[in-house]
Amino acid sequence: MAGFNEMLTQIQQRDSALLKARDELEDRVQLRTSELQREVVEHDRAKEVISASLKEKETLLKEVHHRVKNNLQIVISLLNLQSNQIQDDHTLEMFRVSQARVRTMALIHEKLYLSEDLSDIDFGDYIKGLSEYLAHSFKPDDLTVSLRTDVESIHLSVESAVPCGLIVNESISNALKHAFPGAREGTITVGFRRGSEGMLVLTVSDNGVGIPVDFDLERSNSLGLQLITTLTKQLKGHLHVHTDNGTTITVEFTNPRTGEEDNTNAERETAHS
Repeated sequence: MAGFNEMLTQIQQRDSALLKARDELEDRVQLRTSELQREVVEHDRAKEVISASLKEKETLLKEVHHRVKNNLQIVISLLNLQSNQIQDDHTLEMFRVSQARVRTMALIHEKLYLSEDLSDIDFGDYIKGLSEYLAHSFKPDDLTVSLRTDVESIHLSVESAVPCGLIVNESISNALKHAFPGAREGTITVGFRRGSEGMLVLTVSDNGVGIPVDFDLERSNSLGLQLITTLTKQLKGHLHVHTDNGTTITVEFTNPRTGEEDNTNAERETAHS
């Protein structure tokens, strides 16, 4: 009988210990549940704060692009007003070229202002708009030249888009002014595509009279070509000028968004052939 009572006592003690352990576990679960609920609430609040901050920064960045574009438009207007008082054709042409360069930059900020992604623009689409503007602004009425685009939808940051846009501006402007003397017919083609090894390839080609055989890119006095060379270096790219059946200007560079170019390749000299 004593043994039975002792066994019953042990069972009761185990049951009591189990009940106590269960109660402690329930308390711990309830405590952890409360902690998780607080963490969820704090996470949601932090998410709301971050979302509001991002929205505020997007609005501010949008306003920055809008103001930059407006300020550049003011510069264009001032250049236009000043050009109305200029009688010398050479000086007037310099003002028109300067307006085009400023307009090229303004168009990038306009695209960014209208874009959902304020960090970059579809540069292929930008090229189409810029080409139309340049053809309208620089092509003489008696010049029968068609302007074509063969571009891929590739997004560039403003740091890459500005020099690329200016390269396109200088290349097309030079072709319209010099490649087709005597109002001869011709075609200017702007290309932008993905190349090999992560490179991006920007080309502006024409089937005009071409560059003289003895042309030296490094010693050229052309401001446009000097700008193209400088802008290519800014992109850490490589410039090639081909003179077969007209002129083709090719700029190869790496999109910073997809990785940096190999250091060995980045040290290559600007090439001319």
